[in-house]
Amino acid sequence: MVMRVTNRRRLAGFTLIELLVVIAIIALLSGILLPALGRARTAGQLAVSLSNNRQISLATEQYRADNDGNMPWYQLAAPGWIGFCPWTYGGKHGDDEWRTQPEIGRLFDVTAHDRPLNKYLYADLDWDASKAGMIPRQETNFQTGETFTRYYARPAQRESLDLPVYRSPADKSEYLWFLIRSNQSPITTAAQNNEFGKNSYDFNGTSYMSNLKWWQLATSTPGSFTERFRRGMSRFRTGADFNPSQFVTLTDETGLAISYYGIDGNPDAFETGFGDQNKSVNSFFDGHAKYMDMQQGAFKTSSYSMIFSLPGERELVERLQEEYAGIPPRGN
Repeated sequence: MVMRVTNRRRLAGFTLIELLVVIAIIALLSGILLPALGRARTAGQLAVSLSNNRQISLATEQYRADNDGNMPWYQLAAPGWIGFCPWTYGGKHGDDEWRTQPEIGRLFDVTAHDRPLNKYLYADLDWDASKAGMIPRQETNFQTGETFTRYYARPAQRESLDLPVYRSPADKSEYLWFLIRSNQSPITTAAQNNEFGKNSYDFNGTSYMSNLKWWQLATSTPGSFTERFRRGMSRFRTGADFNPSQFVTLTDETGLAISYYGIDGNPDAFETGFGDQNKSVNSFFDGHAKYMDMQQGAFKTSSYSMIFSLPGERELVERLQEEYAGIPPRGN
């Protein structure tokens, strides 16, 4: 009997040096690729946010065409209160905390069904509040004595409704709760996030806020709250008193905080959800959107304006800039 003997070569494993070399190469590639991937992801998120702003701006133009040039901003009324806020133009239901606050009488708890741009951006949904199963409540406008039915969303409805065009991928913070609840000046109060750990979309219903900083100029003119508000809205109808390509109509949550809070109240820069400082996504009256640098507490700069004013109001604007921000006027 003949027996064939086969020599089997034992396969050798990696040596320690080879393993170290492989690990070093992987670490090097990770160091090169991960920042690039992070930048690509941020660029994609920014593109989404700019697209959202453009869609909202287009819906605003459609709304204005249907409503005699008016902006989708309006006064609110609740027992003992009158006012307006930057998220009533559109978005989903806000957090239930807005309904339960006695300090402001449920004034800012505005449901998605009462936000006018929703009918333009989500026309396929039924926006009849009386058929939505929400909570009806009889209330009285304390100024006019008029009784009306106002609807409030149930907790489950607040959680289930999702309107993605109003949600920024970079939305990580919410600054308005402290301001409105405590009725503080939106210029000199230091920025404070609310204690509920929610972003602006989940808490207010939208990541993007309409520019209400023009109201600081309006409050320095004579008349009642309603008269001042109507005067401001009339200027939007003409569009003749300000530069449409520079006047900000919509800004993200970070932009609202940057422009509203003065240097004295908050000496530090605001970090955006995109990882930058003192920048925000803004939409302008002419419809274009831009990611841009902003100055804290600034009414007006060479690249944007948060107010509209007549030529004869220049001194008033400069005085307000100094009074609210505690710094010399910036820009032109």
